[in-house]
Amino acid sequence: MAESVGGCGASMKRSQGWGHLLWIVPGLGLLFWFVFPILTVWRISLQGTDGVQWVRFLTSSLLWHTLGQGVVQATLSTLCTLTIALPISIIWLLYDVTGRRWLQILLTLPFVLPTVVVAAGFRAIWGAEGGWIRFLLEWIGFSIHEFPYGWAPVILAHVFYNVSVVFRVVTGYGSRIGAEVLESACCLGYSPFGVVRRVLLPMLRPAIVSAALVVFLFCFGSFGVVLLLGGSTMTTLDVEIYRQTVYFFHMRSAAQLSIVQFCCTLFVVILHRRLSPDASGIALFRSSVGSILGTPRSFRNRALLTGTAFAYTLSFGLPLAAILVQAFRTSTGWGVDYFSALLVNDSDALFFVAPVDAVIHSLQIACLASVFCLAFGFPAAQFLADPSPSFRMTTLVHGGFLLPLGASPVILGLGFILTFAVPPIDFRSSWLLIPVSHTLVAFPIFLQTVIPALRGVPDVLKQAATTLGSSSWHVWLRVQLPLIRNSLTAALILSFMISLGEFGATVFIARPHVPTLPIAIYRYLSQPGEMNYGRAMAMASILLGLTAFGFVVLERIGRRR
Repeated sequence: MAESVGGCGASMKRSQGWGHLLWIVPGLGLLFWFVFPILTVWRISLQGTDGVQWVRFLTSSLLWHTLGQGVVQATLSTLCTLTIALPISIIWLLYDVTGRRWLQILLTLPFVLPTVVVAAGFRAIWGAEGGWIRFLLEWIGFSIHEFPYGWAPVILAHVFYNVSVVFRVVTGYGSRIGAEVLESACCLGYSPFGVVRRVLLPMLRPAIVSAALVVFLFCFGSFGVVLLLGGSTMTTLDVEIYRQTVYFFHMRSAAQLSIVQFCCTLFVVILHRRLSPDASGIALFRSSVGSILGTPRSFRNRALLTGTAFAYTLSFGLPLAAILVQAFRTSTGWGVDYFSALLVNDSDALFFVAPVDAVIHSLQIACLASVFCLAFGFPAAQFLADPSPSFRMTTLVHGGFLLPLGASPVILGLGFILTFAVPPIDFRSSWLLIPVSHTLVAFPIFLQTVIPALRGVPDVLKQAATTLGSSSWHVWLRVQLPLIRNSLTAALILSFMISLGEFGATVFIARPHVPTLPIAIYRYLSQPGEMNYGRAMAMASILLGLTAFGFVVLERIGRRR
């Protein structure tokens, strides 16, 4: 027996020893594919420049116009998002309303939608190409001859996109509040409004601050929405990096803007960590929690809350429904003409993109990116979840693996074309750059989804299996894997969905013969003509369907975990 226990201990020590090496291969991959391109961007921004040139750049109108417009736009978008999201979050938190489950799904779905789908939805509902708002304005005497690019559609799209962030963070944090706290306030004479203003909102302050900073960060670094809806006069740092690279070929200006963008992102992330530590760790996909106060007692309150929930459902469902309507409504009536046109090879088009090839390429790339995340992310997660107590590099390695969260995909795409487009590392003709970039974007999300599940596996189960003679491989296969299966599946689906909708990095490195769905939608929306617009709506509806299906699966997994 003693020999068995001794053998068990030796086996566990050997597995821990090998476990220390699990981070090396993912770490080397991150070093080559992420750190190397980012350092190249920094090198080009500093190459051949002195202090005077940097002062000239830091005082230039290009920087301050772009930075100022980005800050103002992000601030307005954040304030509007909080204004729209907080009332429904508080209602959902306090009361059981009719359609509660569907409201939760509809408010969360926009967050996982690709930016090009959101932009296409607002083009469909507002634009001059048969938009519903256009028909409404024409009915009351106004007319829209072209899409009103600018601040209004961008801010509305950001609100639509980020309400789910505020909703999930606030309701997740608020679910910790007990009903007895609010009932005590009612017994002390507070009105329902007073309970919310004097008791609930102060208790929710950490979550509100956390959500506001996250929304500001998303809006400040917005790329696809501003590029598609903002027009030529509206910009952000990410959009200006793209324009300086693609339109003007000013690589140094783009690299310098990238440094500013990286520093601004880092500042907001540090501010978020300092101001809202109590609200960290709220999962976006989790099982639904019950309300604090239950069903409203009076018919009037029930009707009022149900009507409010219906209004939110209608508002957030319209852009998504508009995509489907525009995809099936042609100039001659209803039909599948635009979907049939996806099979047509228009080789004489100015920006030729084979629509069916774009769908196939997106699915292939998303599958490959998910496999890469699994192959490199799971060993890294295993190391971070179960390190040796004597091993002190865990925090450093974990921070290193989360570095891609601090750099926008636009900077990553710029780094790729600056690093891997010159000998001896010339990957310009390789389509593998796209799944690699998607893997880097999804890698931190994969880690943060799998690590909590691995840490939740009781050590006593692994020790018992090892004591009974199971090898490290059998312990992982028969003990750990069944317990983390749902979280691992969720991480793979998230990686797949992130890859399907990735636009910021892909727009830099996608080759004409290897388009993706977001790139094809962007190109069709950028061209005039009813058929191009219809094809964009048809492809957006396909992407919407794929994303919605993945989201429903994630929600089901969240309820089982």
